[in-house]
Amino acid sequence: MASRRKTAIRLPRKYAKDEVIEVKTRIIHPNHNGRMAYKDQGYIAEYYVWKIEIFYGDESIITVSASAALSQNPYFTFMLRATHSAPLRVVWVDTQGDQYTESVDVVV
Repeated sequence: MASRRKTAIRLPRKYAKDEVIEVKTRIIHPNHNGRMAYKDQGYIAEYYVWKIEIFYGDESIITVSASAALSQNPYFTFMLRATHSAPLRVVWVDTQGDQYTESVDVVV
């Protein structure tokens, strides 16, 4: 994993068991759609996040298949019912096969 790639997950400061909370995630990652060219060097190869998977404990709760239309440094927000204490893990995969993982503990 390249050192400049980084993922962040933000949960609310306070929440109770069975409360629906907003989870915010972000990854620092470029987005090259394969259609941009340098003046004298040809096209820049495709390089973007193409898959996002969210795990709550051991269960996969969200899987997103993205495309070159995904923005640079993508920001992804979703709602989660905090039913039990478990790790919340976000896994992003890019078009070069690199995988980035970050997790936080949901504590209820």
